[in-house]
Amino acid sequence: MVTPASDSFERVNDDDRVPRLDDTFAPVVRLRRDRRYVYLLEWEQRPDGRWRARVVWVTRSPAGVWQAPEAWMPAEDLEPVEGQDYGRVPRRPAEPDF
Repeated sequence: MVTPASDSFERVNDDDRVPRLDDTFAPVVRLRRDRRYVYLLEWEQRPDGRWRARVVWVTRSPAGVWQAPEAWMPAEDLEPVEGQDYGRVPRRPAEPDF
């Protein structure tokens, strides 16, 4: 269990702690259309050579239930966020079409 007193948090000031951003979290990208941040889970190359990304985001329903919808999005719909490590995101190249 992670608690505010554990090593998984770093001190921001005397009153607050925030999770340390390390390999525990997927890197974040930003959607070009609505500027929302989403987690980047993997890259996949399409047979036509274009790339798409599997992303997930966290929302709360009107009933107060947390949800994590997932979607595939074209790479050109995403923009990088400074400070993120995208080198650890899995990449699946397109299979040869014989």
